[in-house]
Amino acid sequence: MSGPLFDDDSVARELELIAGETKTIQWQSPNGELFSLELPHTVYPPREDTDFMARNLIKMGPGKRRKCLELGIGSGVLSLL
Repeated sequence: MSGPLFDDDSVARELELIAGETKTIQWQSPNGELFSLELPHTVYPPREDTDFMARNLIKMGPGKRRKCLELGIGSGVLSLL
C-alpha cells in the first residue's frame, strides 16, 4: 500500500503558490465578447494560441455531435465560449 498522494509539505507549497498576488487581464474573444480575468501568477494567460483555438472553435459551431476536450486549460477562457 502506498502513502498519501500529497504530503504536508507539498500541500503547503501549493497553497503558498496560489495565495500569491493575482493579476487582472482583459481578453476579447474573436466574436467580440470581453472577459475580465483575475489570474494567479501560476496560471497561463490567454495568448495567440488561445486566440487561434477560439477562432477555430467558433468556426466549428455548436452541437451536431461535436465534442472538444480542453486539456491543460490555463485560464479556461476557451470553455467560456
